[in-house]
Amino acid sequence: MKNILVPKDWSQKLKEFKRVVVDFEKDLSVKTLNVGVIGEMEACIELNLKLANDNKNPGYDAVDSDNKRVQIKATRFGKSSGRTSAIYKKDGLQFDYAVLMIYDTEFNLLEIFKADKAQLTDYFKRINSPEMQKKRTRKIKQDMSISDFKTCGKEIK
Repeated sequence: MKNILVPKDWSQKLKEFKRVVVDFEKDLSVKTLNVGVIGEMEACIELNLKLANDNKNPGYDAVDSDNKRVQIKATRFGKSSGRTSAIYKKDGLQFDYAVLMIYDTEFNLLEIFKADKAQLTDYFKRINSPEMQKKRTRKIKQDMSISDFKTCGKEIK
């Protein structure tokens, strides 16, 4: 399937969408699950990525200009558990690198971090080593905290 380049002029549409979501949440006192969609769209616009045409691609959401597979994660302070729980080691890391989009409660983009597959693989090897497993009750750790992602990667915006 062909990947989709998100037009730069969608940044205004995305800004309007974020405003509507925030207003909706405030007015109705409910939380929505839009942070992932917003993160994917904004990552594509900010980083010049092409969105994967089929959202069922295993393990990646977009491709870059070098055709590298990109996993996009997003979190929103005030709503998040502090974990990037969708980065799973369980099924293997099926992307070349991951980006983490960090927003405030109003969906203002605060930071973007990037971590290569090798960095994330090393993280999971280290935390799942026999020595580390002895220190906790859960045998295999398959997700990571936001602070661990930041430590593995680097801030790019």
